[in-house]
Amino acid sequence: MIYTNSSLEATLKNILSTAVVVKNDNNWELINLPQMRRSVYESFKTILEAVGGSWDGKKHIFWRDPTAALQEIVTVGKTPKLNPFSLFETPPSEIDDLFLLLNLPTADSTITGRFLEPNAGRGAIARKIRERFPNAIIDCYEIDPINREVLESQGFNVLGDDFLSAEVPQKYHFVVMNPPFERDSYVDHIQKAYGLLEPGGRLGGIAPHGLTIGRTKAVRSLRNLIAERGHCEDIGRPFEFTKAHCVAFTIDHYSEDEIVRVWSRTNGYASWHVYYALMHLYDEPRWHDAMEKGETNRENIGNLADSLIFKSNKECCLLYWDETVRSQCIDLFLAEIAPDEPVRTQKEVYQEA
Repeated sequence: MIYTNSSLEATLKNILSTAVVVKNDNNWELINLPQMRRSVYESFKTILEAVGGSWDGKKHIFWRDPTAALQEIVTVGKTPKLNPFSLFETPPSEIDDLFLLLNLPTADSTITGRFLEPNAGRGAIARKIRERFPNAIIDCYEIDPINREVLESQGFNVLGDDFLSAEVPQKYHFVVMNPPFERDSYVDHIQKAYGLLEPGGRLGGIAPHGLTIGRTKAVRSLRNLIAERGHCEDIGRPFEFTKAHCVAFTIDHYSEDEIVRVWSRTNGYASWHVYYALMHLYDEPRWHDAMEKGETNRENIGNLADSLIFKSNKECCLLYWDETVRSQCIDLFLAEIAPDEPVRTQKEVYQEA
């Protein structure tokens, strides 16, 4: 158990020491509790939630025997951290939308592929996978020891705790994930998960909206991967207990030969990356204004292009953008070469390929 630096109040220690745990049907119940002031009860409630307890409207119940955990808290004399690994369960509606993005059917007992949920929490996504595809193989990783017990109690195959440090023994047809967001840690989780896909496999997940506008090398690399091989859309603020602005995304596992074929030289442009970025730039009035003014300063043109690409990415229309593509777009601007075909989406590009 992970603890805060706050000492356990004497009143709470006494309540926990004298409380009695009894088995009740499929749950455990805490009895022999005194009346408490509201402030004391709120602290008491936090402790119970930290060890997997909840209030069912009549009593405090637990999905497992909390005796050892409560005794440990009394012995340590510290307040346990509530949600120490920042678990925010994926809402059912967002899981359904994620499956829709992944082009997965509503239900299909013939699907027997291997699924991975690398940050499984208490099983919200894994349960939905099993519900829809009862014959699929579902592997999970989960860093919180309490949540691992919850997953195992539901019959899920938990391969380990820390996904990032794990040596994953196989590849997967699908990865569905809601990774941790703190300090851009989601980037490492998504990149590792993508590397575990079978050829032709697909990854879908939820990430902070910062993915679309982040400026670090790692975030830009992931954004380019999604722009090149997937899809992204804004899903607002789906989590009840946090105001995090989020996106849903997918990434397909293409072979390098397929990537070269899809993004090869086309329509006279160096690559589809350049063509697609330039299509969007030419849709922007500020780009046309700069051309009409005869702007020839490469730095000014580059800064303008950066701001317009930033605007597109922020709106979840992700564009592959690196120094090579940027330089080529500036060259085309200076040469006053305008595209002669309408904008096509990434999906249309893939279909044509």
